[in-house]
Amino acid sequence: MAVYQWVGTNRKNETRKGEMEAGNERTVRSNLMRLKIIPSKIKKKPKDLFENVSWLQPKVKEKDIILFARQFSTMIDAGLPII
Repeated sequence: MAVYQWVGTNRKNETRKGEMEAGNERTVRSNLMRLKIIPSKIKKKPKDLFENVSWLQPKVKEKDIILFARQFSTMIDAGLPII
């Protein structure tokens, strides 16, 4: 499914905007109408160019791994079943 960005107005004539995952633009429009929002603009969100480039993604810091290991060890020592 694609992600769509939308802009619309509610019953109080306040502008609202957001994103919605849907199969097509028509589904987005009907979902917004159910939420009492009249869509004025719906467009497909462009894909992020670096979405699948793992070396550009944020890395897990060593400090976070150490914290996880300590907490995980405490849970195992306490007898928490790990499944």
